Amino acid sequence: MIRVEDWSPIDGLILEPNAMMAATTLGQNVVVAAGPGAGKTELLAQRADFLLQTGSCPYPRRILAVSFKIDAARNLRERVRLRSGGQFAARFDSFTFHAFAKRIIDNYRPALTGQNALNANYRVDPDNRIAGEQITFKDLVPLALEILGKNRYVRGGIRQTYQGSGHA
Repeated sequence: MIRVEDWSPIDGLILEPNAMMAATTLGQNVVVAAGPGAGKTELLAQRADFLLQTGSCPYPRRILAVSFKIDAARNLRERVRLRSGGQFAARFDSFTFHAFAKRIIDNYRPALTGQNALNANYRVDPDNRIAGEQITFKDLVPLALEILGKNRYVRGGIRQTYQGSGHA
């Protein structure tokens, strides 16, 4: 474990002052807006490293990153693994919105009832929905939101897993 004041960016990277503030701020959320190629992914990887290495995201808490594109989720996950090592990276989850929604459905599927109830061996198809057996990619996020909206235990479990003092 590294003390907060002793942490520095991995791989000899030097962050400009605003980026360093974004990587190391605790107790509040930080908004980062920048154009393509400006280093947002690297900044997020460094922030994850900071939160994990300093214990600001204490075990067993995890860090959740959600993106629109598969490549972005995979790239961020790999950067955190390279920066922080496998032990810390095992506590970093990087998903697309659809993959995170599917994880919620897979873990809490019994919360779906009525016309949205799904069998344990349900499938995802690009185009066709079959009641109880198959959903489409477009169904993933709304069904996950339905589960979250219906069940405070699910919301509490996700909060307990991902919410910590770092508020990444």
